[in-house]
Amino acid sequence: MKPVVVALGGVTNGGKSTIAKLLQDYFPLSKIMRQDDYFKLDNQDGMEYISELGHYNWDIMSAIDMNKFESEFNKNLTVLSELPSKSLLILEGFLVLNYKPLRPLMDLKYFFELEYEECWARRQTRNYDPPDVPGYFEKVVWPMYLKHRKELLDDCRDIHFISGSAPLSETFQKIIGDLEGLSLKSL
Repeated sequence: MKPVVVALGGVTNGGKSTIAKLLQDYFPLSKIMRQDDYFKLDNQDGMEYISELGHYNWDIMSAIDMNKFESEFNKNLTVLSELPSKSLLILEGFLVLNYKPLRPLMDLKYFFELEYEECWARRQTRNYDPPDVPGYFEKVVWPMYLKHRKELLDDCRDIHFISGSAPLSETFQKIIGDLEGLSLKSL
């Protein structure tokens, strides 16, 4: 039985990871794949160095080993398909929806959004490895978010846009309702 694939993409610090964990807690037969677990090392092929900032660009697709992500996605799909009842595979990451090869396999797609000021305020409360350098958010993170959002608006019509400012309980209930609409009450 094919698992239901839920993709949570969009803005940094928008609530994707929290919602993914809530879904996993709610549905015992679920698995989360976090795109952040597939970042390349800073010296690997495809990494873009921004000399002006003295920092690598971690906000582009080539900074992520999507071949490995796709390979593990296929393995997880196979394992979950062998379970005796319906399961859920949750894909979580800022660019997960922008990766076209997996998009047709995603049953539900959610793109989290925030206003600039709120995103900036939330980002300052987080620790990143490597840490953000001064100017990275303004010159890279936010412009890349806008670019990736536009790509999806131009190319993908079946995305649900979610306000990252909305109460998490509201967002969670919306996704649960969408899953129930897919006749998944037995999950």
